[in-house]
Amino acid sequence: DTTSSDFTVECVSGTKGAYKYDDSSKTLTFTSLASDSVYSISGKLNGNIIIDVGENYKLDLELTDFSLRASNSNPIFVNSGNEVKITAKNETKNYIYDERKAVDTTQAGVYAGAIHAIVDLEIKGKGELFVQSASNNGIQTTKDLQVKNLSLIVECQDNALKGKDSVTIENCSTLLVAKTGDAIKT
Repeated sequence: DTTSSDFTVECVSGTKGAYKYDDSSKTLTFTSLASDSVYSISGKLNGNIIIDVGENYKLDLELTDFSLRASNSNPIFVNSGNEVKITAKNETKNYIYDERKAVDTTQAGVYAGAIHAIVDLEIKGKGELFVQSASNNGIQTTKDLQVKNLSLIVECQDNALKGKDSVTIENCSTLLVAKTGDAIKT
């Protein structure tokens, strides 16, 4: 079933209750941090995640056998955060599917990445992360992109990893498939 959701969000440390889920839009939003925080998410979400936690605190979103599928917006959009990390937890398999048609990024508020950030972004963890974008970019940020200690597979139409300022890859097993774009672009 590709339309139902059954996921669990847990505050591992930091600010409790700093998220809300809107069932009508199928959007999970992380916001209002009062301290550096770690959240864990597992299960299946058919919708999208927005991280908009302000400029003062760090957020680490741990994916623990998590599957995310989106067809009308970026699966994960990071709008703000002092430091945002997305972590594939050890011995877990995590899947991000961007099923949107090709987007027009000249329109305001339209972003190409399946995981898209307008802040520095770190993708890490000892687990596995699979990102698939049917028509757009894989993982993209308008700042610095770091990928560390991860087993990462990105399959996309355009650019697999794109960091406007820089892309850093350390201690990773990566497979990057970009059908018409670049595997790594900066």
